[in-house]
Amino acid sequence: SIKTVKPNIDQTAEAKRDLLKLKLHDPDSNVYFGLYYNPYGDHRDDYSWGPPMGIFDFHSDPSVLIGSDYWDVLGGEGFYAEILDIAGTVGNECRQMLENL
Repeated sequence: SIKTVKPNIDQTAEAKRDLLKLKLHDPDSNVYFGLYYNPYGDHRDDYSWGPPMGIFDFHSDPSVLIGSDYWDVLGGEGFYAEILDIAGTVGNECRQMLENL
């Protein structure tokens, strides 16, 4: 389940129900609650959006993926850094194109 970086408690509760149902159906599956970046810092422990904290332990629950953990699960080790590098390159190229208009 991919959510906004500041999910509300209802979204979080529904996502957890879905993850539990999926895991019950297939105990060998990997289920995740993913936040594509952490607006509070680079580390999982920096995450501090309060409302969903009662549903998941965002700091230690292995099913919660935030920022680099999320991207590295999707694309493999180092994928987050690669995505940031690509975004930086594209941003620089676009900036140059816009400046040349």
